[in-house]
Amino acid sequence: MESPTLILHKGSTYSSDVTTNQVLYSASGALTIQTGTHVITKSSAAGVMTLAAPSTAQNGVQMRIISRTAQAHTVTNTTPGFNGGSTASDVATFGGAIGDNFFIEADNGVWLVHVLRNVTLG
Repeated sequence: MESPTLILHKGSTYSSDVTTNQVLYSASGALTIQTGTHVITKSSAAGVMTLAAPSTAQNGVQMRIISRTAQAHTVTNTTPGFNGGSTASDVATFGGAIGDNFFIEADNGVWLVHVLRNVTLG
């Protein structure tokens, strides 16, 4: 049976697994590539959060990465960068408010960004 989907603005959809699977990060380090909500709980800025490029076998993996703390966390995807933008979009920087988040999906070896909420790419 296929997972039900939830509708985002502008016609984007995501699997209900994004809202039910939760992974917590209380220290800087690598994010685990798996569908779910990835919550950064570190009380100071998590400046060394990394996210590897997905393999083509991971096409369709959807991750919502959200801050539970009011910190300017960063998540780095050095190659090929978010949306395949290389160094122009390889670092996602959180604005520093609780609830800042972004939503990405693996497609053909690249993390495609669907939604940014108080997160900038650079």
